[in-house]
Amino acid sequence: AQVNAVVVSPDGLLIATGSADFTVKIWDAASGGEVACVRGHDFLKECICRQGHREPSCPRVGHSGIVQAVAFSSDSRTVASGGIDGVVMTWDAKTGSLIRSVDVGSKVFSVAMSRDFGRDQKVLAFAMGLHERLGKASEVLTLDAPLARRVAHF
Repeated sequence: AQVNAVVVSPDGLLIATGSADFTVKIWDAASGGEVACVRGHDFLKECICRQGHREPSCPRVGHSGIVQAVAFSSDSRTVASGGIDGVVMTWDAKTGSLIRSVDVGSKVFSVAMSRDFGRDQKVLAFAMGLHERLGKASEVLTLDAPLARRVAHF
């Protein structure tokens, strides 16, 4: 599948990729081996979801659209991802387990975490909008409440 985003962890041990097949993969930088693969809702026979609709009982927890962006936390323990499904997700970098999923309501083209994100799990920034407007509609969220709270819009 086409890889749309790639990032090396700050400690240099891991690589994360986001792809057109709705997956987020985490790789061992030294060996090139796959550490974790989060498969999205691809609406194929392996996924019980119907196109454009996630079924609550579906065992898949990943994106339901192309993954456009990935980022690591400064401690290399967390990966953030965003995609055309309008969802920003955070993952455990060692296991691929979902930590948090926030529907931001628009396609996401980039993600970034605050320097302290690995410690406080709070501030996550992302850019969203149409290709021709990339960077003109961005958000900074704090994830310290049950629901994400917007702290800046630019």
